[in-house]
Amino acid sequence: MYTWTEIQDQCPVTLDFFKNKFPYKKYQRLRFMLLEAGGYIAPHSDNVNPSLSGAINISLNHPAECNLVTINGSVPFEDQGSTLLFDNHYRHAVYNNSNVDRYHMIVHGEWGQEWPKIVVENYKKAQNG
Repeated sequence: MYTWTEIQDQCPVTLDFFKNKFPYKKYQRLRFMLLEAGGYIAPHSDNVNPSLSGAINISLNHPAECNLVTINGSVPFEDQGSTLLFDNHYRHAVYNNSNVDRYHMIVHGEWGQEWPKIVVENYKKAQNG
């Protein structure tokens, strides 16, 4: 059984967003992730099987010299607010070659009814430039 932890009291705006606005009906994990300046995350895979639900990765900040890399290249994060559905079963690594700490949020959970429509609409936007 997943529950909100004591950090919820320190993040009232974030808590409200994920409880009342984000299109998931159930959460498994929701984490703030720090990658310190000059730090790295060694190549790894988070899951054995591919997953369309993957992980939602939200950049709170993403220095230009920081890269999440797969065998297909770098994932195109913008500095703030990029929100990407990432199938983390693919082997990937992260390195932060900047002098700025990188903060992201990683969200795992169960989609709400409107989630597939949101994903399709964003694919259309990406395709049309």
